Amino acid sequence: MGNTESEKNLSGIKFLVSESVFNLIESLGGYITLTKNAEEALKIFTKSGTETYDAIILASEEAESVKNIPLENKIDSERLPIIAIKNKNPDKDELTISILKNLYKFSSLRIKRLKHALDCINKDGLTGVNNRMSFENFEDKITQEIVDNKISSFAIIIFDINNLKNTNDLLGHDAGDQLIIDGCKIICDTFKHSPVFRLGGDEFVAFLQGEDFKNRKCLLSGFQKKMNKEYFISGAVSIASGMSDFIPQKDINVLDVFKRADEAMYKTKAKMKKQRV
Repeated sequence: MGNTESEKNLSGIKFLVSESVFNLIESLGGYITLTKNAEEALKIFTKSGTETYDAIILASEEAESVKNIPLENKIDSERLPIIAIKNKNPDKDELTISILKNLYKFSSLRIKRLKHALDCINKDGLTGVNNRMSFENFEDKITQEIVDNKISSFAIIIFDINNLKNTNDLLGHDAGDQLIIDGCKIICDTFKHSPVFRLGGDEFVAFLQGEDFKNRKCLLSGFQKKMNKEYFISGAVSIASGMSDFIPQKDINVLDVFKRADEAMYKTKAKMKKQRV
């Protein structure tokens, strides 16, 4: 079918329109792709999606029939922006307003789905804390603040959960996953006011500012004492950790601070292993 284009109140909006309602829609504006019926409209939309078309406009009886159309890649009804026209002789202004309201509803749903998708992208699937991608974005943001002299104090703590490989080998990966989850909870419960990131495997990092930064030495000391004790208890979660403060005029990015914290963590881990032998 050919395309019919016009511009008025719905200027810039792209529709797939069934022949049954084309005469009601053509004078309202927007970019219209005319289709024979609901099935053809649905096939076109399924292939092109919301990146090409903003909505499908059908007669009410056609819209109802869509759920019964057997299409291999049919989009679920919540994501499918179908606008049904019930009145065969609608007022043009009322129809335009109705269409715009429907478009706003579907746009809101898209925004919610996008936010949810972004949350999923930035969250670790196992523990629910921020993941490596999130940390890398956060690192870029803080590094820019360092460059712009907009940040003067923060600390980084690197954590490494002990005995993950042995747990996986002896008890299986489900037990290893539980060890990671339990270790993450201990970190988050201790550093309650700081964003925590899982960098992968058994490695975590906390970025300390505000209250946690002020109390960082006390918090870390208590944490490490508990972990040293737990290291000797069979089956208990044990975590090595190391901290470094940001040094203005010396550190040019987050990585400088991260490296010192990582070195401190490995020194702690070596001491814990030595004490256990």
